Amino acid sequence: MHALSAVPDPRTARGVRYPLAGLLTAAVCAVMAGASSFTAIADWLHDLDDIARARLGFIRRIPATTTMWRLLTRLDADNLATILAGWLRTRVQPPAEPRPRRHRIIIAPQVTRPLR
Repeated sequence: MHALSAVPDPRTARGVRYPLAGLLTAAVCAVMAGASSFTAIADWLHDLDDIARARLGFIRRIPATTTMWRLLTRLDADNLATILAGWLRTRVQPPAEPRPRRHRIIIAPQVTRPLR
């Protein structure tokens, strides 16, 4: 959530009911869990328990599908991708030195007769 708080909010101040970082975190987690549509993201949110909802900042209500759609279609996709990639880089340390190959590369011979 901390990394996603750097995403600029495309919404106007009027009518903001949910925290941006919570909405984006929910969308990212839902997609990582297999959601492939706005409806699936909203369904994933409805399946959360009360503690998880509270951690995302959804205390009274849960965002509707249209809320997720309006937000996600207004975001700058390149900026979001840059922020997520930066966060991922902080989660993994690059190897200190390249590892030597332990095995030879084997190229399979071409099969000239049909397999049975």
